[in-house]
Amino acid sequence: MPPTATPEARGLAATPAPPPAVAPADERSASSSILPEMTGRKLAETVFGSRRENDLIAWRVETGSDGLGWPEVTRQGNLLVADDQGVASIAPDGRIAWRHPREAWTHARPKSTSDGGCVWSPGNGGLVGLDPQGRPRWRWGEGLQMQTIQPALGPDDTAYVCVRDEGWKLQAVGSDGQTRWSASLDMHASSPPVVHPDGKVSVRVDLAEETLLATFDPQGQKLHQANIPGRVEGRPALAPDGSVWIGNDSGGLFRVSAEGQLSQVFQARGGIRAMPRIEEDGRVFFGTMKGMVYGLEPDGTKAWEVDLKGMVESRIERMADGTLLVGTFDKVLHALTPEGQSKWQMPLPFAGGDALAVSNDGTVYAAGGRQVLALREGGIQADLGRTGSAEPPADGTIATEGDDWVVIGDVKLPVRRA
Repeated sequence: MPPTATPEARGLAATPAPPPAVAPADERSASSSILPEMTGRKLAETVFGSRRENDLIAWRVETGSDGLGWPEVTRQGNLLVADDQGVASIAPDGRIAWRHPREAWTHARPKSTSDGGCVWSPGNGGLVGLDPQGRPRWRWGEGLQMQTIQPALGPDDTAYVCVRDEGWKLQAVGSDGQTRWSASLDMHASSPPVVHPDGKVSVRVDLAEETLLATFDPQGQKLHQANIPGRVEGRPALAPDGSVWIGNDSGGLFRVSAEGQLSQVFQARGGIRAMPRIEEDGRVFFGTMKGMVYGLEPDGTKAWEVDLKGMVESRIERMADGTLLVGTFDKVLHALTPEGQSKWQMPLPFAGGDALAVSNDGTVYAAGGRQVLALREGGIQADLGRTGSAEPPADGTIATEGDDWVVIGDVKLPVRRA
């Protein structure tokens, strides 16, 4: 049953996707929105919103701030999000599992650990490690100036973060909160590092007139660096072959090999600020600031392109069935096939970069605009099930089942009680 907001909730407060459910049968005449001639399906659409929203939105959580982004799904299936109150863990059914308050203003984002906890910067500098119940288990570097808004985590939960501490540094912090190593950087790094499976770490370093992609070994020794041409605001992405891909504001997509060799892979229309999506088979998907979305073959040749007419600043996400999800700055969520064909689109009440995350069960989370949405094919019906009717009754009959359900035609929905 979808969650209900509590009066004392601050920041994130859970509410179900639809407005309050239909009144019991003996009170139906008091509702001016329910007309006797409506069919069951039409009635459901009128009371609970559009067909598309009913088909996709499983639940909705109201938040305290527009400052959301980079939602993170833990291995256990919870969703980590941050707002102006702190960081929260949301269970798959929309309940708030726990909150940890911020200590000062911060736009930092949490990164989940292998056991369902997270590493986060609470706003006073440094990092805090939270356990799966949201309780602090270690603190590190209090007072340090964070250069990256989200740490990167290795397979052993070592956190990698860029800080300013008598110069710019890349720091490795173990799962016990102890410094593993520290490496000097030529300038500040504003994008989260990339951790390779073998323990190497790559980080984008922004100099006055150029951008470097520097790679360090597992002990913090610099292996090599590549000079990325042009203005670079994009986030690097790791490919299965160990190469790192990154775009620039002129539409160039670049590849830095595992040995540090730089090559331009593709020239797109529009700047590339989003992290490219690189599949296990080597295919690459990315969007641009001109609204173009591209699919590339593993060798970098163009397989397809589509113009979505809205800036794409976020990484493309993929559902379990291969559907590609692209959020645009004009507040539209697009679903594309892996071949670039449009499947559906729906408006979102917010825009922004890196607002999407997909869980292992196929639930899509979209965060921003003071709310978090859980999207799933079938939406409410996927969560609550059908009643078994093949067709809704022609007279729009409403029948109740116990105290917690109302059936509208062939749709079974929860009843919210005061």
